[in-house]
Amino acid sequence: MEDIAQEVGFTTPAIYRHFRNKQEILDTAVVWIMRRLSERYFVRGSTSPDAAARLEALLDELLDATLESGDFVGLLVREINEVS
Repeated sequence: MEDIAQEVGFTTPAIYRHFRNKQEILDTAVVWIMRRLSERYFVRGSTSPDAAARLEALLDELLDATLESGDFVGLLVREINEVS
């Protein structure tokens, strides 16, 4: 939790006021990422009748989101590995 607090510029007690543990932070982050990804996907390409085109649009959004927030993704991956 100290690493997370330091990364986002909060104290560890401040993090615990909002989240019970790392798993809750991870769950919240995954929901946030999936919501953001699906919103972007529905705006950009999900209307195609072609399944391959829809899959390509989804993968494009996933790649764009990863490139835009690489630091966050790195932190998230590290925390997933620690929780697992």
